[in-house]
Amino acid sequence: MRGFGFVLAACVLLVVLYVMFNNAKPSDTTASPVTAVAFSLGQQFQVGYWEYIVHSASFYPVVYETTGVKKPDSGAFLMLDVTVRNLDRTSSTRPPFTLVDEAGREFSETDTWDKDQLSALQMLNPTVAKRGHVWFDAPRAYYKLKVSGGFESGHLAYVDLVAPFASEKGREDWKQLATHSYFDLTHLPNSLADAPLTSGERAQIHKVTNDLSARVGSIALAEDGSQQILVQSCGDAPNCDIWIFIRHNGQLQLVLETGGEVVVLRGTFSRGFRDLAMGWHMGAYEEDFSVYRWNGSKYDQVDCYAAKSDDSASTVTADCSYAWGRSKR
Repeated sequence: MRGFGFVLAACVLLVVLYVMFNNAKPSDTTASPVTAVAFSLGQQFQVGYWEYIVHSASFYPVVYETTGVKKPDSGAFLMLDVTVRNLDRTSSTRPPFTLVDEAGREFSETDTWDKDQLSALQMLNPTVAKRGHVWFDAPRAYYKLKVSGGFESGHLAYVDLVAPFASEKGREDWKQLATHSYFDLTHLPNSLADAPLTSGERAQIHKVTNDLSARVGSIALAEDGSQQILVQSCGDAPNCDIWIFIRHNGQLQLVLETGGEVVVLRGTFSRGFRDLAMGWHMGAYEEDFSVYRWNGSKYDQVDCYAAKSDDSASTVTADCSYAWGRSKR
């Protein structure tokens, strides 16, 4: 009987310990990406020991690395332009970023040799901020970005990455060609040699273009009505090299280097500057459009699509079949 009583007491003790252990386990406080309140692109926010701004999110067909061109396994790359700041009292490695799709699947960062990459091993001292690119090899889809307040903080937040699709819903720039409702590049009034610029401005532009015969004119892109400088250099081909400069602190600042035959001024603005689409002549029945959005300091490419027409005069659009980022004829 004494042995049976000992076994019974041991069993009761094990049951009590099991219940206590399960009640003491911390509950899962990770918010569902579907129900969590998400921050927006361009919004500054703090989570735990870190401060974040996700300036922009754009899909790309390839990554231009210092060693060549990297192609995705999933069909696309998503690039985030991010600023992180360490708010802790000691130096720390930045927390990892994770993409979460609508099904709850998670995608980790992709290592690249992009010269502007914000490395997953980036160590930051207290109060120091760093801006750079974070890449994901992930199929084109709707995502939220999961960010952490630090490896031991236990805090998470989400950023809504709806922007990459906002530009695609407006793939109607080709309609402006039929109505001639675009910025006219054929009437830029001056050459670089005789444009009403200071000698310093002329030297800055020439250093970039290396073409004194390049055409120069003004273009109103800012929401406040101020004028920016557009420079065009053409050869025999219909598409030209195009540069856009702004005046900042007494100096010219190059904010876009691209090309094409037409500039479409969209009716939407981003952070105080108008969205743009550059039309590339590809043939009698095809015009390709590179779409750009202002990120606060320069223009980023956010979309690239082809508009193709047929004998019935109908037009269909599709993703560009080549790598983004071209700027030469």
